[in-house]
Amino acid sequence: MRLYLESSVTPALDAIDDRLDELLRTDEPAAVFQVADVMALRNSPIQAFALSVQSQWERQLRGFLKDCASEFNHSAVFVEALEKANWAELLKRFQELRGLPLQAFDSFPDLDLLRLLGNACRHGDGNSARMLYERYPELWPNWPPALSADWAGPALPNVSNHPPFSQVCLSRSRLVRLTDAVIWFWRTTPISTPTASTARIPMLTPPLQECGRNALDDRDRSSLLPPWMSGRNL
Repeated sequence: MRLYLESSVTPALDAIDDRLDELLRTDEPAAVFQVADVMALRNSPIQAFALSVQSQWERQLRGFLKDCASEFNHSAVFVEALEKANWAELLKRFQELRGLPLQAFDSFPDLDLLRLLGNACRHGDGNSARMLYERYPELWPNWPPALSADWAGPALPNVSNHPPFSQVCLSRSRLVRLTDAVIWFWRTTPISTPTASTARIPMLTPPLQECGRNALDDRDRSSLLPPWMSGRNL
């Protein structure tokens, strides 16, 4: 995931941002009309990457739960149902199979954001996009639209309570944080056990408690992945 971000998405954003800077500095009258197009173009690689990360993580999670269910001799029907389970059912099954709720992980808020973002990228304006705005209105810094105080023209028509998903603004730092949330989730998952109670399961191993997630640089985080995660293409 990090390799994809650094080798594909970041160069694309660099090129788009360079062009945007040129347009904002130029005195050409037509430049103002091109800015909106370039801004819309900038959202494309960001949303594509967010969708890719979310899709990959969900496939990993379903596969992980299916492996756990098979290991503990659940029926084939139970195992196969995990492939089509909705989010609420996945949360329930995770707790049943791993002994603690998925919400107990410190990366869960970002993973839940990633889930909503991925669904909104797939379906556009809909339930996930509306829920995303209600929980994270800061992703739409220019909503609701407003006219300047000295505007002498007509008033704005009725404005919807929810912005169009196409106007969402995702920063590079947000992309890095969502990517790290997936990596961190898999790093902390092995410490849980199917028979342990929630109270007995530490959130982090001792070395990680001391430094915390945000204190690790990129290379350190990658080195913390356990051996059994080596094939998960993070």
